[in-house]
Amino acid sequence: MKTTNRTAGASGYRLKKRLKTGCVALATGLMSLGAVEAQPVTVEYNKIVMVVTGTAPNEKLEIDREDTRVKSCNQNKPGCVEVSAGNMAEFELRIKQGRNDCAGNDGKWSIQKVLLGGEVAGNDPGDKPGNWGNLSEVAASDFNADAGTGEVKLTRVGNNRAKFYDTNTANYSIWYNVFAELCGTGRTIELDPSVTNRGK
Repeated sequence: MKTTNRTAGASGYRLKKRLKTGCVALATGLMSLGAVEAQPVTVEYNKIVMVVTGTAPNEKLEIDREDTRVKSCNQNKPGCVEVSAGNMAEFELRIKQGRNDCAGNDGKWSIQKVLLGGEVAGNDPGDKPGNWGNLSEVAASDFNADAGTGEVKLTRVGNNRAKFYDTNTANYSIWYNVFAELCGTGRTIELDPSVTNRGK
């Protein structure tokens, strides 16, 4: 009887140990799964430096250079980008010798606003839209923009940069129009590249 009891006790101990080990393994596996789900999305950066060329009143806003990690699109038109599937994009705009708003900056060029428009399904942005705005709920949400006017909410950084973001949740193409204002005069010039989103 004593031998039987000792054997049963030993078996029970081994069973409890195996169950405990299994629970630890299961918990570790679940934590690993959680870690995979929490992996951050890759952000593709697109820094666009613009320059004002020409003389008044016929100035033009042109791209001076780009520092970008996103693919070019639309026959490599300057400023046109393609955001890879599953990624997000950050756009940083700057005007050489310009400012990011007109407060106390008369005589300087400032980034006034960015409007979206011409949204089409797929990877071809087509022709520049005649009107801006009239965005789908998806595009308005992706760019944090007003669906009616197409105006993007800009984040002003320092004294000469403005940023906006694209969460890229669906496959479509859209134009973004950058407006620059000559502070104190109300005159504006614009630049209109496009974005192709590959979606999630």
